[in-house]
Amino acid sequence: MALGDLAKKAKESGEAVAFGEIGLDYDRLFLTPKNQQLKYFEAQLEVAVEVQLPLFLHSRAASEDFERLLGVKLPQLPKKGLVHSFTGTIEEMQRLVELGLDIGVNGCSMKSKRHQYDSNKKPTYYSQRMRILKLFGSYLLSTCKLKLTGLGYVSYC
Repeated sequence: MALGDLAKKAKESGEAVAFGEIGLDYDRLFLTPKNQQLKYFEAQLEVAVEVQLPLFLHSRAASEDFERLLGVKLPQLPKKGLVHSFTGTIEEMQRLVELGLDIGVNGCSMKSKRHQYDSNKKPTYYSQRMRILKLFGSYLLSTCKLKLTGLGYVSYC
């Protein structure tokens, strides 16, 4: 059964509430080369347009290509979606939110210096627009010093 047929069947039966996980991961090029990831992400977005479910997305170190390919299809995807386990920059996050996407933040989002966001430097726009904050408590509580400082804020104490 083709992916599109499988996705439509799952949607019709009520077993699927989102389409994914799809996206790009340029930190794992040793597993799947960039050209192959691009080819299949484009194909998966075509299926997503047919299926019309919210998207469950992944983007790691691939923001330019991810935003370019997704931006072409989002007008045909009114339910938008969630970019989970976000590890990009604040600017990348803002661009995704401007596209109408939700952002999921978890332990992977905070595990390196590159990802440690300073809530005092975030624009007010970010704090007002971020809609989803996904915390995996056991990982964060055991490895990070965090405090919530308002909707969408996570800062190191």
